[in-house]
Amino acid sequence: MTNDLRRRLAAREWAPGEQIDTFRMIQQKYGISGVSGVQNALAPLIQEGLLEGRQGRGTYVLRLPSPTPEPTSAEQARAQADAPPPRTTVCQALGEVTGGISTKLLRRTGTLV
Repeated sequence: MTNDLRRRLAAREWAPGEQIDTFRMIQQKYGISGVSGVQNALAPLIQEGLLEGRQGRGTYVLRLPSPTPEPTSAEQARAQADAPPPRTTVCQALGEVTGGISTKLLRRTGTLV
């Protein structure tokens, strides 16, 4: 939910000074059943200086993040774990084993060896 709100801020859904969705709207949109869940989701955005909570008045945008937010270290680790291993072609593998002979032949003849 925090990342989705950050994405919505980066997408310029709200401008600085504007009020974001109310707690009730956020609860309904994300299926949260308590105020503390919304507060926990907004806390990182408030700490980053993107949002400001005003007691009894709502939550307002202070500034917008860059259009492409940087992933957190946990997201980076997850993305790296999910990424397929780098692909090696037969010619690359043979080139490593034979000192590049197959690559040189491929360049000369244009035919896979």
